[in-house]
Amino acid sequence: MPAIAPPKRALQSLEKLVTAAQAMNTVSPLAILAWGSGYKPFLVAGLHSKGCTTATEILVLLKAGLADGAMARGRSLCEIELIAGFIAAHDEEIAERYHDHAAIKNWESARAILEAVKATPSLSVALPDGFAADLKQKRDDAVGKYGTKFKHEYGWAANVVGIDKTNGPNRGDLERALGRGNRTPLYQAASYQVHPTANAVLGFAGRGIQSIAMAGEISSGCLRDLTHTFIQVCVPLERQPGVTKSIDGLADDAIAAFSVLP
Repeated sequence: MPAIAPPKRALQSLEKLVTAAQAMNTVSPLAILAWGSGYKPFLVAGLHSKGCTTATEILVLLKAGLADGAMARGRSLCEIELIAGFIAAHDEEIAERYHDHAAIKNWESARAILEAVKATPSLSVALPDGFAADLKQKRDDAVGKYGTKFKHEYGWAANVVGIDKTNGPNRGDLERALGRGNRTPLYQAASYQVHPTANAVLGFAGRGIQSIAMAGEISSGCLRDLTHTFIQVCVPLERQPGVTKSIDGLADDAIAAFSVLP
């Protein structure tokens, strides 16, 4: 499929939004983080930074006319925004649980490496002596502290949503807990470019300017909402109205520019 270049105005509008969001996270005095107040500001700032990086990748892909790639990264941006919003909406315990959930993912990564090396001995990958065992112990300690549901993908949120599910909550549960059930279709639309579904292979997904428009709109809206969360948690109260208005204006311009594409 040939790449399709989107109109320059849409790209310029998205680039302005991405640049402003990045600057907000790195330039003092806007990004004054309350480091002494717990995990929440630290995590929200980190997620916002990751989201800005993802939005930059989306911009690069759109400039190249690679709509499928932009939609796939847009899906990731939706996930980042959801997690940041969920952490911001709840108390410090949720932020700490999310932070501690790294022990689960660290062990999963190490285990995957060990299994890959076992299956393919020629792989030149090795973990330091005792490294994997240490990660497993930390994982076991975390599960012992928080319960068996903690070991699952969104187990860090199990004390708030999905507590009756054997495998803990899923992404949809987090969305519904935040009153965002209407966002599920957008996430699903972006998901088609991630997996080799039949429609992606046979010609529906990612074809034409419509896919570029959707990728641009989804990404602009998610980055706006993610930056709102960052402002709420990490920017001094007296500065919040001004920076929020600025981000909203840039996001509105970007969404409008993509929405009028044929």
